[in-house]
Amino acid sequence: MIDKIKNNKNFFQTVFIFVQVLIFYDIFEKNNLMPIGSLVKYVGELLIVFNSYFFIKKTIYKYKDIFYNKWLLVLFIFINLLISFFIGGKQIFMTKEIFEISFLSITTYFLLNILVFPIIYNYIYFLNNTCIINKKQKIEKKQLIIFSIIIFSICFVIWTVAAFSFYPGNMTSDSVDQICQALGVYKITNSHPAFNTILMRYILRIWKNPMAIIICDIAFFSIIISYIFTYLYKNGVKKVFLISATVLFVLAFNNMALIMIIWKDVPFTISLLWLTFELYKIQKEKEGYFKNVLNDIKLIICLLFVYFFRINGMIPYLISIVYLFYIMFKSENKKNILFVILVSFFSIWFVKNPVYKFYDIKTGSSSGTAASFATKGLGALAYYDADLTKEEKRDLSVLLPIKKLKKNYSAYNIDTYAFGQDAIGPGVEKLGVNKIYKIYITNIFKNPKILIRDRLDSNNLLWSYITPSDGFNSTYVQGIWFPSTYEKKFFGFKKNKEGYYISDSNNIRDLSNKWLDLSNNNPVIYICFWRPAVALSLLILLLYWMILKKIRLYAMFLPTLISVCFWVMLLSHQSYRYLWFIFVNTFIGYIIILSEKKAKRKKGDVSWKK
Repeated sequence: MIDKIKNNKNFFQTVFIFVQVLIFYDIFEKNNLMPIGSLVKYVGELLIVFNSYFFIKKTIYKYKDIFYNKWLLVLFIFINLLISFFIGGKQIFMTKEIFEISFLSITTYFLLNILVFPIIYNYIYFLNNTCIINKKQKIEKKQLIIFSIIIFSICFVIWTVAAFSFYPGNMTSDSVDQICQALGVYKITNSHPAFNTILMRYILRIWKNPMAIIICDIAFFSIIISYIFTYLYKNGVKKVFLISATVLFVLAFNNMALIMIIWKDVPFTISLLWLTFELYKIQKEKEGYFKNVLNDIKLIICLLFVYFFRINGMIPYLISIVYLFYIMFKSENKKNILFVILVSFFSIWFVKNPVYKFYDIKTGSSSGTAASFATKGLGALAYYDADLTKEEKRDLSVLLPIKKLKKNYSAYNIDTYAFGQDAIGPGVEKLGVNKIYKIYITNIFKNPKILIRDRLDSNNLLWSYITPSDGFNSTYVQGIWFPSTYEKKFFGFKKNKEGYYISDSNNIRDLSNKWLDLSNNNPVIYICFWRPAVALSLLILLLYWMILKKIRLYAMFLPTLISVCFWVMLLSHQSYRYLWFIFVNTFIGYIIILSEKKAKRKKGDVSWKK
């Protein structure tokens, strides 16, 4: 037993540091970050700092070969600063009305970095000593088929049972609106991805029940997970590990909640994962990938799905096309790659022109959406009484009277301006998007602290580990508001005690709610599963480890990273479903990349450093 503890000393040190993090979290969350406080709190902070110092002193010399390059060390320090900001940036720099930098905040931030450093450092060392690969063995085709069926069955059966707990489906008001468009009750518009709505129409012709849409999403996700894991199993990843990872992935609170809701982000997230894996295969198989026509077809389909299932899907689609052009000039299979690119271009044109024309897709104005982040920023200027010119104040009054702009402003939710009696839409149309952007850009230089604060609040869910006490955060929803008579009749909605309309409860729902409530009632579990900043931190660390190990497969994460950048710029509503793809791609991405590490490094072997 003593020998085992000695051999796992690094693991126990990591656990000890994790306990320190919980202590530090408690200090941050409950004591408002080092105002004049009790002696006990200061002593506790000092103990944390000294513990971290001695830990670093012991480990940095022992494992200094991890940082064999000064640029890698600089990058590591930057990552440490970034993740430390994710952990405590809100509490340290944003306790006042604007983004505030002071001697006290910088000192506190420095102390937090000292704490975070050994945790990240140990995490990198842990990755270096992790192996999920079996010894090279021949796997027969029959074994692969059986394994594929097992993975598919685990995903499909568990998720389908969970989905039936909200029969005929868990829906938001947007879900109901899109289904009614698909049924022909309402006209199809681009308020939801029209391509997705058209697919729903044909699914509902097979079975006129919203559950049909959820089952198709579950089947799609199950196929993709089975496809990825079967490929990894074929390439030597341990069978037990992949089955265990599948169960964990399926039972993850966020995956369980999101897969049972009818929403465009579900097929988009699945498609983005599929595209990530195809880009991995392109890098791994090199010239061989495009020699297989089936691969070309799969790549075209997943590119189109990413493009059409969300409006912002155009961003990861375009970065993938740029990458394909890049490899085309280096490849011997130029014709095959060009074929994929041109067919995807033509397919997009065909869907958006002849197909949409056939279905008489109504095109609405998107100017309000395009300017939403800037419009919210103008609201922040009014709310925080920024120094504005008379002309700027007059322009802001076109959106809404200044008093109403201040009253309706929410740091975390653009919906306060989007809906209700004082909706800002008509004002946006009247003032114009160009004018809104002009005022916003001008004030980046005049009132930077206010706009930085507003932007950080707007995408708090993306970067901050801890939910602000005054922050709106939508994880998953159950039930809708104010359905029409038709909707009540078709969907069987009844009003519950909370005022939402929802289908009748059942025994499976009670079990699902108990499971989901575990994540809501436990702050640590909640942070791990419902704060995308944690998954984003792990993805950043994975990319750093790939650089360290010279695993040159970075391009597979391009769609994920460009989507993150998009939301950094534009996110103005704290809804987890927009960012679910970060968790999914990080979880599966770790398994894919760890499969590239063939074996644990042996004692005395230094080849892993090269």
